[in-house]
Amino acid sequence: MIHMRPRRAAARLACGVALLIAVCGLAAAAELMEPVPPEDEITVDAKSLSYDKKTDILSAAGDVVIRRGESVLRADEVQLDRRSNEAHVLGGAVLTTPDVEIHSNTMYLDLDDETGQLDDAHIYSDRLGYTLTGEKIQKRLGQSYRIENGEFTTCHCADGPPSWSIAGDSLDVALDGYADLEGAEFKVLDYPVAWVPRAAFPVFRERQSGLLFPRVGFSNRRGFQLLQPYYWAINKNQDATFSLDVETSLRIGLMGEYRYAFNEDSLGGFEFGYFNEAIRGQTEGVRVPPGISPDAPENRWGIIGNHLQGLGTAKGYVDLLLVGDNLFLREMNTFTASERLETELRTLPFTTSRVGVLQDWNRIFVQAQATYYQDLVGPLVELPPGATPTPGIPGTPVMSPTPAVDQKESLTIQRVPDLDLVAQKLLGFGLMGDFKGSLTNFQRGTGLTGFRGDFKPTAELRLPLGRSFFGAVHAAFRETAYGLTENRMDGGFTGTDPERDEIVLPSGSSREIFELRGQAGTQLSRVFPFEYLGLDKLKHTIEPTVQYLYIPPVDQSDLPVFDGVDRINRRSLITYGLATRLLGRTAPGDGGKGGEVFELLRMSATQSFDVIRNIPPTSSIDPVTGLPSNLSQGDHFSDIDFALRVNPSPVTSVRAYTTYDTSENQLSSATVGVRLRQPKRVLDQDIRPRLLTRATFNVEYRFITDNIVQLLDSSVALPITDRIAGLYAMRYDINIGSFLENYIGLQLFSSCDCWALNIGVIQTRNPNEVQVQAQFSLAGLGAAPGGLRQY
Repeated sequence: MIHMRPRRAAARLACGVALLIAVCGLAAAAELMEPVPPEDEITVDAKSLSYDKKTDILSAAGDVVIRRGESVLRADEVQLDRRSNEAHVLGGAVLTTPDVEIHSNTMYLDLDDETGQLDDAHIYSDRLGYTLTGEKIQKRLGQSYRIENGEFTTCHCADGPPSWSIAGDSLDVALDGYADLEGAEFKVLDYPVAWVPRAAFPVFRERQSGLLFPRVGFSNRRGFQLLQPYYWAINKNQDATFSLDVETSLRIGLMGEYRYAFNEDSLGGFEFGYFNEAIRGQTEGVRVPPGISPDAPENRWGIIGNHLQGLGTAKGYVDLLLVGDNLFLREMNTFTASERLETELRTLPFTTSRVGVLQDWNRIFVQAQATYYQDLVGPLVELPPGATPTPGIPGTPVMSPTPAVDQKESLTIQRVPDLDLVAQKLLGFGLMGDFKGSLTNFQRGTGLTGFRGDFKPTAELRLPLGRSFFGAVHAAFRETAYGLTENRMDGGFTGTDPERDEIVLPSGSSREIFELRGQAGTQLSRVFPFEYLGLDKLKHTIEPTVQYLYIPPVDQSDLPVFDGVDRINRRSLITYGLATRLLGRTAPGDGGKGGEVFELLRMSATQSFDVIRNIPPTSSIDPVTGLPSNLSQGDHFSDIDFALRVNPSPVTSVRAYTTYDTSENQLSSATVGVRLRQPKRVLDQDIRPRLLTRATFNVEYRFITDNIVQLLDSSVALPITDRIAGLYAMRYDINIGSFLENYIGLQLFSSCDCWALNIGVIQTRNPNEVQVQAQFSLAGLGAAPGGLRQY
């Protein structure tokens, strides 16, 4: 072994290594990495090392190994002519770097202008995922190359020919420019399937603009469907995807997605879609809710997205979801790139758009926001006292929608603007002061409108109950004031009951409410040794708690109803519960790491007792009006809420939430879910990600008393082999005995990690449609940013 400091000859020999590292960037359609910077020391190991003073040639022969940093050059013989600065590498030359491995029979290198030639070269990058071969590879001045009889592929097959490859008689490559390919052939398993006399494609170190692989499909409503995307790499901070959607029986559409991140304080993304319905003209086969016209407009559009903007110490934000008609989200299957988001959008009763700014200091938070709701199904509720007409408030009873679209839209309440302030301050003597305030302007086309100010100062005192117990007392005063700009409305508070008389409220009114809360609890625990299942200890806890809430009765009949803040019922409520948890601690491993604590199991039961009023059972609630059908039913006890959460491992999760009605001796509601997921395979981080299937199983059952709701949701991804997976997802309505949605799919990955095929059949009930879709992708060639979808 001979160690040499970087003298002139050895340094030039090292430049040959650096030059070969540059040659490794010949992959025309793959990402490129910067060369490894030179190190201070070069080592040369050979059976013989000599220097000829007459010819000024430095020679190394016999199992030559040259190391410089992380780069290693192996060859039978290396000769360096110091006069011409030309290096000649002979016999089985192999250059290995962190990014590539280059095999060549011979290498000729001019170290002055960094040009040269490789004969019978084979270049492979495991991390970047490409293979490039050529009879002759010539490096020209700068980052320019010519390859004769070359072939490119992203496939890495252990045996046999690559699944696909692109070959050409000659390939001229200019990095950060374009590649010109003559006599190009596209091969499948080394068999030519397509030929073009000449082709050109971009060769950049960063993302590349170009066409992505299309998605094709067919359905009983849409006919043949083609979705052709185009990716535009604008610059390092911006990119966009544009897609043409052609549905032969319905429409032609154009979608776009724009993503940007100018800096940490200015980033976001928006998706838009425009569709022309001239092909069809009307919506057929869609179960339209009563009162909504089945006629679809000829021009349809939608936009969804968000933006975050730094404003000094404050932050501004925009969240948009707007559509041109109320059936848009239900009918379009290409509006968003996310399949999960597409399913959520299809079942939305309304859209929400927000724009605002927020500022926070130490224990102070201020937010100003305007919210726009776009009602897609009409106001489906008649509000009893204490309920709310604002879209999105859970628990609102359902009844018939309003018959007129314009009337429906005019009844939708908007919040423009909505100002909120939250502040905390230590007051001394163990007291914590808390203040919450809001000022909201409620507007709509028809009905009650105006301003509401709601202010709630609170004081909290932590009780000195010792180390074993904890407790606190809260006292709050709430002032709510109204200034109505419209105080008249026909048909009650919601305007949906023609038999109701007109209501007229005072233009100015207020409400004062006192609120008192108290809570106390403790925790009993014990630790057990448990040297099994990768654990060393278990901890079991029992946590009883009790809370009290008192709100005096206050007359609120002359107040408007905008949301749940406007009706606060009297309370003298005692809530008690018990929770138990099981915690595990991981045992130290071979490397000494361990001691991670995580929750294995949690169970809880909670019930309330109202001293001053009966609590009606859930079964007595009229599904139309939302009011108890018989106020004499029920007792002072609420339902019992049970919760169970089990996490026996990071890949297994069980959830169960049930409510038991003690007065009726039956379940009021239940949600039970199980999720199983195969652990991620631990792969070498230095190589590119492989395309692998991953088993998952999800099932959830939801129930509400008297069979108001009975739904079953499930999804399964089951690997048949390492490269084939079956996919199934469904939503089943038990009450009507029918599937709301069904998806059956097959996902195939090549054993060479270079292509994927997704085939799926989708059946939906509303709209009544069966779709067949297929998506084929070649890794590294026309694949969308982020790679192929994996399970």
